[in-house]
Amino acid sequence: LIHLQQLEISSVKIDRSFTHDLFSSGAGLSITYGLLRIAELMSLQVVAEGVSSAQHALALVSMGCMRFQGYAISPPLSVADFELWLAQWPQQIPWTASLSKQPAISAEAIQALVWHNAVALRAQQDTLSESERQQLLQPNAALYSELGIWCQTHQADYADRPSFLRLIRELHVFHTRLREHLSSKSPIEPLQAAQLKSHSRIVRHQFWNLVLVGIPAAAAEALHAPQAEDARADGYFTSRQHTLPQ
Repeated sequence: LIHLQQLEISSVKIDRSFTHDLFSSGAGLSITYGLLRIAELMSLQVVAEGVSSAQHALALVSMGCMRFQGYAISPPLSVADFELWLAQWPQQIPWTASLSKQPAISAEAIQALVWHNAVALRAQQDTLSESERQQLLQPNAALYSELGIWCQTHQADYADRPSFLRLIRELHVFHTRLREHLSSKSPIEPLQAAQLKSHSRIVRHQFWNLVLVGIPAAAAEALHAPQAEDARADGYFTSRQHTLPQ
């Protein structure tokens, strides 16, 4: 960051070590989003490295990054191959037609997802604080989580989308599984940690399915939980009889 202050530059690159973990790491997402906001305030152009899929590109566009490089666009090419690619690039990367339709994602949404990632990671590592444990043991902990509050706030915007209902369901399932573990008061076992990691990944998957537009149907295929879990999510937003401790 000190180089940004001292050097006269017009553009910066975000290293692939940050963008590569955009969908799986709260740290990678936070750093990428933060760097984009810094660049915006300093009127710098940004190029994101390591873009490997259409979803990856759409996520970066939603955060304000319009320039990227990576295998989603093309592998390294010789001069001759590049000329051929350039002559037919719209057919080579048809998903670029969706970029202009992608709405911006808010800092509030990023914060909610990062919070979810952080809680899931601490739960897997068995490093939750006692106050966090008490909050997460509440029956409606999912409803009052950062991501749950974000869902409530934006219910009118997304209520007609199946992916919104799936996100609600999977968030509920994650918190149910977490509450079951915390209720046992036993150290987390490797299998339990793996299950929490899997449920957390599904929540992230559904979040990005919801906020990204133009993803091909095959790429956006949801990972469904067992049918029994669907019923447990019924009335998720209608029951508010329990509150978290202050």
